[in-house]
Amino acid sequence: MRRVVLACLFLLLPSFTQAQDDSPLQEVDALSKDLTDIQHLSQALNLCRRMLKKNPDWLEVQARASRLCWYIGVQLDSEEKAKEMFKIGFAQAEKIKQRHPDKPDGWYWYAVNYGQYINRSSIFVKIGGAGKIMEHAKKTLELDPGYDFGGAYLMVGRINQIIPGGDDRVAEEYFRQAVRIAPQRSTGHLYLGELYHDQKKHEEAHREIKAVLEGPPDSRFAVERKLDTARAKELMEEIESELRDR
Repeated sequence: MRRVVLACLFLLLPSFTQAQDDSPLQEVDALSKDLTDIQHLSQALNLCRRMLKKNPDWLEVQARASRLCWYIGVQLDSEEKAKEMFKIGFAQAEKIKQRHPDKPDGWYWYAVNYGQYINRSSIFVKIGGAGKIMEHAKKTLELDPGYDFGGAYLMVGRINQIIPGGDDRVAEEYFRQAVRIAPQRSTGHLYLGELYHDQKKHEEAHREIKAVLEGPPDSRFAVERKLDTARAKELMEEIESELRDR
């Protein structure tokens, strides 16, 4: 009888341990519920870093930490503090790549953090950065095209849109893929609107920018919506002026 009881306890132990292990992760998610609350996001990041000291190979925590760095960094007023945050983010993502090369998390969060880092760096850093970001974005698409609601499509499209020698047709195709996956995400509409505006496709540009400004809110993309709105308003004024002058 004693052996039976011990065996039953042994079978129950893994699920009990997992529940104990997951509770700090649930706290991280609770703190991260409002992505515009930098104070709570910072608390979530600090909790992740403490968890990783005990278990440096915990993929879910690694990915959350790198993701949090991006969300915090893009909302900081200080460019230098933002760079420091992005550097932490892509350094953490590099560790994910080394330990989990077959997972999209490290490749993706390296690209988005590194992209923001070089945007705030010298021209010499930017010159070689696009190729590295493209490599990581394409690897993400290879592993999981839908990761972070198709965010890697936005990266590949954006690089084709802005770098010399880029292909606007590829940019449009990839932006459309991103919008198809997450139509409520403002960034795909903004990039498409900019692309159509440059191509003098005024009605198409107006439609996409209107989606940024008037689309239904979605808490998952609240930070991007906040960042995209200023540029969308500016672009909408240009588009409406051009439509009136035709």
